[in-house]
Amino acid sequence: VPRYIVKSLSAGARQDLKECRDVLEDAVESEGNSVWTWYAVNRAAPHLLAERKLDRIVANPPWVGLAGIQEPSRKRSMERLGQDLGLQAGGKQAPNLDIATYFVLRARELYLSHPEVDPGVWIVKRSALKAGHWKRFRTLHMRHLTQTVDLVELQPFGGGDARRCCLLVEHMEFPPSHALRSRQAHLSVRLRPGKKQRLSSQLAWPSVRNLIEVVPAPPPPPQAPSAYSPEVFRRGASVFPQVLLRASKIEPQMGDRVRVKTQASSRLQWRAVPPLQVELPRCWISKLHTSSDLYPFATAEVLPRAIIPMDAMGELALDSATEESGWDALDRVWRARRSHGGNTPRTLAARLDYGAGLSNQPRAMTPERQMVLYPKAGDNMRAARTWAGGGFADESLYWHVACTKDEAGYLVSVLNAPYLRLAFREARTSGRNFDKSPWRNVPIPRFDPRDVRHMELANLCLEAEAIARTVRDQYAGKGQVKVSKEIREQLARVGISDRLDSAAAQLLPDQA
Repeated sequence: VPRYIVKSLSAGARQDLKECRDVLEDAVESEGNSVWTWYAVNRAAPHLLAERKLDRIVANPPWVGLAGIQEPSRKRSMERLGQDLGLQAGGKQAPNLDIATYFVLRARELYLSHPEVDPGVWIVKRSALKAGHWKRFRTLHMRHLTQTVDLVELQPFGGGDARRCCLLVEHMEFPPSHALRSRQAHLSVRLRPGKKQRLSSQLAWPSVRNLIEVVPAPPPPPQAPSAYSPEVFRRGASVFPQVLLRASKIEPQMGDRVRVKTQASSRLQWRAVPPLQVELPRCWISKLHTSSDLYPFATAEVLPRAIIPMDAMGELALDSATEESGWDALDRVWRARRSHGGNTPRTLAARLDYGAGLSNQPRAMTPERQMVLYPKAGDNMRAARTWAGGGFADESLYWHVACTKDEAGYLVSVLNAPYLRLAFREARTSGRNFDKSPWRNVPIPRFDPRDVRHMELANLCLEAEAIARTVRDQYAGKGQVKVSKEIREQLARVGISDRLDSAAAQLLPDQA
């Protein structure tokens, strides 16, 4: 046990500590598991901090949502703490609430000598700056906040959510005020022009300081509603769980029947269910559009297959689905394993069409109607069009059936234009989710075939699609991020990106 901890205790407490230490030592030795050493230190350290207090904090709070806490009693205690701190309001946003909000406010109370004036710096998700589930925190934290420092351009911590991070700076300035002409509340850190070296934790601070610059954060593009109502765009169907609704192998049988092997699930609740084999009508197998199969100006050539109960005329047959023994077997697994929350559908058919996500989608293919697809979430906006009725969109996508092919091409070009990439990012009200933000916050005009700018974007879509399909075929088997990157780079090389930007700039001059 560290000497500084022993000395801080009374004689009686030291004996208790010695006994605890002996028990833990036996546990480590018998189990061969040193996690108990980590556990003991991390249980003791906060108590010591709370007793001795600090004059400043630099910390990386846990990046965990409230919904990520699986142990029920722990979750209930955290919900009560959120209510006590004034952070927990319930409602739809409650499961998304970041534990970091608790951590920042509670750590100030517990560990700082003078919580109202002592400085602190916290690295958190960039969604802290504007996401809806951080709103109460921003109100409570306002009295401490001196500056925000956006690290998105720098990306110091690799991939995933770590790329979208920022600093909340309390009761101090970063960098010292002489580094900028005037004190700025919102700053951005980026690599200096011409510097291409990636940051590493092995670099000393003087080296890092020479690689980066701190500048005032640019103001976001002005926001205004689109002429397209957000209600025009709908979220896809919840084709979940995939071990019951996604086909990994399809074998023809006698007549119009197929034997289907389902696809293993990765989610914890359904991971233990092995893939099932059922016999079903051939017309029940449908193409499924997902975010993983959507690229700029193209979809994957081979799409996943989903089990969707349909009759021979292409109409949904959800009400009578259990008359098929194969579906009845899938439905029984759903009923046995589903969670029992009040909003959880009781049958697999009801789950598949939850919120009418399936029945709202077009089912009959027509040569003139095209469906525009874009992802619910991602680092960069991307979009493509496909024939309406040629497959279903899952819940990772939003879809809209355009009135004409030209309108679909116009919308796809607007969504893919590099010029508008920042506008779509800044339109979001959460970390990575686009949802319906493009239509609420980016003033995209409704398509007008008499407007030459609109028709130019529609025609550019045709050129871009041909290139995107060629690149897609070259990189068949690669992931969505890789294929999308290659498509964007090829569009830039042949000059289509510049032409898209020129047309988009004429259409929305204030959105760069």
